Formats: sequence, structure tokens, C-alpha cells
Amino acid sequence: MPVSAEQRPEYFELASRILGVGVVHGPSTKCLTLLDGERLPVAVVIYDRISRVDCDCHFVTTGVRRWFHQGFAQWVAHVAFVQYGLRRVTAPISASNRPALMLARMVGFREEGRRRQACLDGSDEIVFGMLREECRYLSQGESYGNGWRRFGAES
Repeated sequence: MPVSAEQRPEYFELASRILGVGVVHGPSTKCLTLLDGERLPVAVVIYDRISRVDCDCHFVTTGVRRWFHQGFAQWVAHVAFVQYGLRRVTAPISASNRPALMLARMVGFREEGRRRQACLDGSDEIVFGMLREECRYLSQGESYGNGWRRFGAES
């Protein structure tokens, strides 16, 4: 499945609908989209609150099974750690979203804390984090980038 770095409004609208909150493209909010054979979105990764060292990362899917694969994980990691030059990525996930919790643990995020009753449904938000050196999806030799200004993020 192809990956698109286009910042198309419909990708943000899809993510907003699934997340239940407004997500809008801007200097500190970007997306990466996995497309099917007909170039329709299967999954969207939102990089939100991008700063010099960190961003919040949200994965949303249209419900298609078996969408996540190593090639997509490599793209997601490359954008965060090499293109944006981040030191870490944070993944806030509702405690009631079992598939997302399983995915976060499977790809190597570590649980860092809990925000009680922070989600719209009243469930706790579990905060996961991944440091660049913990990411197993970066290719050998990919250097730590510092392109965050080039990609428009602001601190």
C-alpha cells in the first residue's frame, strides 16, 4: 500500500471524525496517510503539537484489517525522528481503546503514565512514549535529523 505525505484536508477530516476532536493542518500539525490500491485512505497518522524534541502521535484507521506493516512503520518513524529531528514521540491513548493499546505496545512504545478520566468517554488516557534510540523501525545508518524548521514546526 502506498504512503502519502500530502497534507490534504480530507485526511485531517477523517482523523477528526475518528478521534472525535478537531484536527487541522498547521505549522505544528502534520499527517502521513496509508492508501489502498484505489488511493483511498486506510490509516492516517497525525503528528500533533510538533516541537523541537517531541510530538503527539495519533494513529487512526478506517477499520480495514491488517493495515499496519513494517514499511509503514518505517515511514512513520522516519518522518518523526529523521525529517522532524525529534528526540521522542508521545502517544496518548484512551484506556478503553484496546486495539490502539496493543498496537502501541507491539511497535515498542513504553507506558509512561496515566491521566485519569481525561478522555471524552470518561476513561483514563494512557501516555506512551518512544525515544529515538528505542525505535526499531529506523534503518541502519539513518542519522538523527534536525529538519524541524524546514518542515514548518514551531516550538
